Amino acid sequence: MALSPGRRLGPYEILSPLGAGGMGEVHRARDTRLQRDVAIKALPEEFAQVPGRLTRFEREARVLASLNHPNIAAIYGLEESDGASFLVLECVEGETLGARLASGPLSIEEALAVCAQIARGLAAAHEAGVIHRDLKPGNVMVRPDGSVKVLDFGLARAGDSGSTTLQDQSKSPTLTAATEAGVIFGTAAYMSPEQARGKPLDKRTDVFSFGCVLYECLAGRRAFGGETISDTLAAILTSEPDRDALPSEMPDRVRVLLRRCLEKDPARRLHDIADARIEIEDVFEKPEIPPAAPVRASLGSRLVWGAAGLIAGALAAFLAERALRLSRPSAALPAPARSALTLPPGATLRTGPFQPSMVFSPDGRRLVLAVRGGKGRLHVRALDRVQIEPIPGTESGHSPFFSPDGEWLGFFTGRELKKVALAGGAPLVVCAVPPVAQGGAWTPDGWIYFGIVNAGLQRVRSSGGNPEPFTTPDRKAGERAHVWPQVLPGGSQLLVVVRAGKDFQDYERSNLAVLSLESRTLRTVLAGVSFGQYEPPGHLLFLRGSSVLAAPCDPRTFEPSGPHFALPADVMVAGYARKPYLAAAAGVLAYAAGESEPLPSSTLVWVDGAGREEPLALAPGAYGSPRLSPDGKTLALNVTEGARESIFTYDLARNVLSPLLPEAGRSFNPTWTPDSRRIVFASFDEGWPRLYWKSADGSGSPEALSAGDTPEFPTSVSPDGRTLAYTADPRGGIDSMDVWLLALDGKRERRAWFETPFKEYSPFFSPDGALIAYTAEEAGQKAEVYVRPFPGPGGRIKVSGSDGGSEPLWSSDGREILYRSEADDLLAVRIVRSPTLAASASRLVLKTQLYLSGGREDYGRQYDISPDGKRFLFIKPLETKRQTITQLELVTDWPAVFGRAAKP
Repeated sequence: MALSPGRRLGPYEILSPLGAGGMGEVHRARDTRLQRDVAIKALPEEFAQVPGRLTRFEREARVLASLNHPNIAAIYGLEESDGASFLVLECVEGETLGARLASGPLSIEEALAVCAQIARGLAAAHEAGVIHRDLKPGNVMVRPDGSVKVLDFGLARAGDSGSTTLQDQSKSPTLTAATEAGVIFGTAAYMSPEQARGKPLDKRTDVFSFGCVLYECLAGRRAFGGETISDTLAAILTSEPDRDALPSEMPDRVRVLLRRCLEKDPARRLHDIADARIEIEDVFEKPEIPPAAPVRASLGSRLVWGAAGLIAGALAAFLAERALRLSRPSAALPAPARSALTLPPGATLRTGPFQPSMVFSPDGRRLVLAVRGGKGRLHVRALDRVQIEPIPGTESGHSPFFSPDGEWLGFFTGRELKKVALAGGAPLVVCAVPPVAQGGAWTPDGWIYFGIVNAGLQRVRSSGGNPEPFTTPDRKAGERAHVWPQVLPGGSQLLVVVRAGKDFQDYERSNLAVLSLESRTLRTVLAGVSFGQYEPPGHLLFLRGSSVLAAPCDPRTFEPSGPHFALPADVMVAGYARKPYLAAAAGVLAYAAGESEPLPSSTLVWVDGAGREEPLALAPGAYGSPRLSPDGKTLALNVTEGARESIFTYDLARNVLSPLLPEAGRSFNPTWTPDSRRIVFASFDEGWPRLYWKSADGSGSPEALSAGDTPEFPTSVSPDGRTLAYTADPRGGIDSMDVWLLALDGKRERRAWFETPFKEYSPFFSPDGALIAYTAEEAGQKAEVYVRPFPGPGGRIKVSGSDGGSEPLWSSDGREILYRSEADDLLAVRIVRSPTLAASASRLVLKTQLYLSGGREDYGRQYDISPDGKRFLFIKPLETKRQTITQLELVTDWPAVFGRAAKP
């Protein structure tokens, strides 16, 4: 399919060519819906004409779309336009490894750094059951910052015939040649022997190709070559690479690794690419075994260096030396060590937007982890021991932090702050807290400080009591919250993150500051930082953008005193909270490796009463709160991309997605007026989310409907268009919301419809405006659906059954209320209005775990019904491989390891 700049393929506008090969042309294009550059690979006509090939291609594209890893280029979709199929891929800036090798070999350090990242990407694919089968320098992209992306996982399979010269072999497309034994897939110069013979393949074929790439990076020439493809395949089957072409100063263990990767017999070859990654990182970052080791380890023992006894001994020796160094600066340190810490069977590290998962004791000798699985308790690992022990009574605990002496542990669980003695005993409740606490800190004078989303710090006596506000964000200066407190040496100051901007997710304008506990004044030490931690005797760790960085700092002012340097690029980062999964103390660093949490990918589908699906023609994205207009012509919904969440409209007849709000920011909860002409929504301004409305066709500017002095979430407009029902809490929190009403005519007066000490939200008018259905949570109980007469008087009745419920929705005739059960089923209850208001028993409408599973929308609804009541509109999550963390990386003397690597 010929492509030229300016041509449109659906929403994609072709910008310029990126390359071409046997698999077709690749072009840079602009995604006009999501406003990002992508790569478009147009499939050649002969590919689509092979029977069954396109079907298999589509199946593999779906599998590969589930791979989420920083060293794998993402696949966004397989689409069709004008009868031609094409791939939508991540547009990776930089140059291919093949282009870099055209000018000669890489240095040993650069070769190892590049190939370690290739190995990481391959390991992630192998864990997902995906084999590349065409790994070569041309399928590896090196970005300007040195990070590596592996391209074309398992997709390059177009037919190719005829001879190829030696110069062309490294650039040749995938071969597809039928043989009696099977089918050959791959590029000649990088095939494994079993691949060249057409035999069945497993992940060891990628290990061989990896060895070919590593050899070429070091030697500047291919491991196997010949004048024709046949000669090259013969060399792979019968010859050995020229070992003399490798650098003479190359470490012996890299030579051994190459030999094991390039074994012709798969049974003798290195079985797992993850072992190659470990060996390369060991060479690169730990050139010699620490002096405490009694003998030099063999290759096999180094590959399993994470064995319990050696880990414990090395870390114990390091910690002892570290303590000596702190007291005697001239004391020599052992060589930095790197190892793995594996969680107990069935346990994974707890992840969540506001829940730090790990913390070291002040002396760095114990690591506490919050885990999922089993009873989900906190666990403690003494670094001089092998076992990871559960801490009794800490079920559902998260965000752990230590007392100054390291003997007590504070943690949060649901709506309580607790503490527990590590020597034993039952946990004690310190106080009640909102469920959105962000970090805790325990000072030597017996106070515990903690942060809250969109608020200042609070503090409470560690012995227990009622928390009291300690700081108040300066709204005029743009401050939104003070979170993630950490006690600094001396105990009179805290390190805190000051959230700023229009949104608690506006991380670009967050700062790291030092808070004086005496004067309660803040002093900024780093700008543009969403998380920070001080590590004695003088380093700051912080997150800026998506990079985890460190810098030496002055231990008196805690301001940076030297250049920043990067920590490993694969440190996982919590998506919404912008906090890395790491902990550091006394020179020891623990972190979770892997791709940072992505936004969920989903699409939208119509589902009828029999469960039959009909997808909308929407590309995959992060969608939420779908709302059909009363006339049934337009869909309003949230679309999230990065830190931006905004409202789009989708024309159901023309299949056109358009932004309602082109301005940057965060807007959500679209709510239609009954005439389908306007959309009410909430948007962060310089405070809490504020109510606005705007013409549904996108014309004009948004008009504010409220003062924005309290968090407000709109959900429903009365059928006469005169009243907006919304959720709000004038007390400035989000844990005791009530149902409020706003007059949309006249003076825009607002009032609480009713107020209770509990939490009521998601109010929805019945089609005749005589009733309002809503959700309530009372005294820590599960959510239930209720209905009340509007405007009153009259008492409420409970609609949901014993299994609880939320997200109510009226049927189009107003005779039933549908709701989401705790089990994620869609249920319905018939409403009787005379002689008294009553509800029937619930009935099952649809089993909707496929659509409604996962997180719940507290102040809205994640589904809708067509105006004729015959179909439901659901958000359908796409299959993604959700990363679980079962192992952590441990690095001793991390400033030396990563600081040294950053030096020229």
